Amino acid sequence: MPEIRLALCDRHTLLRTALEQMLAAEEEIEVIWSAASLEEAISAGRSFAPDLLLLDFTSPTLPFLNRVKQFHVACPETQIVAMTDHGTDVCVLFEDRGATLGIGQPRTCCLQKAFMMGARGAVRKTGTREELLRVLRDVHAGRVSVEEPSLSLLLSRLLGPNPTSAPETQLTDRELVHDH
Repeated sequence: MPEIRLALCDRHTLLRTALEQMLAAEEEIEVIWSAASLEEAISAGRSFAPDLLLLDFTSPTLPFLNRVKQFHVACPETQIVAMTDHGTDVCVLFEDRGATLGIGQPRTCCLQKAFMMGARGAVRKTGTREELLRVLRDVHAGRVSVEEPSLSLLLSRLLGPNPTSAPETQLTDRELVHDH
């Protein structure tokens, strides 16, 4: 009997079908439904209560953060894994694309806000099957999980090109010396 009850929400039928077929080969994963829209996902989520929802990052109708919040409010027991088709383009993870291109100051990470609103994982559609499965298993086990290349890119973007030459911290000398 499968231990992970998974749902998919992506507007691309071909991708949903391919993911369903790929994940069907995994004994511990059962894809219980797939939806093309958030409305379908919320309706099915309330009826069938999946453990995990693999949710497309992009949508022509509603920003990702709103979709995470709406689904999480409607189905709080279901863990959300974000899925993006932006490959290695870390700019999509930030609210202010200009800041990530060196114009202005970087702002709060969109992915960070998604996690604060209920998402628990993130993968790229260009990633590997193994990475997707690892993230799904990690999130099902209660851990926050991000695909390794995405995590590396995100951290390098947040820390800058040379983390050892980071700007001065706001911590006092006492805070830097003492462990709290």
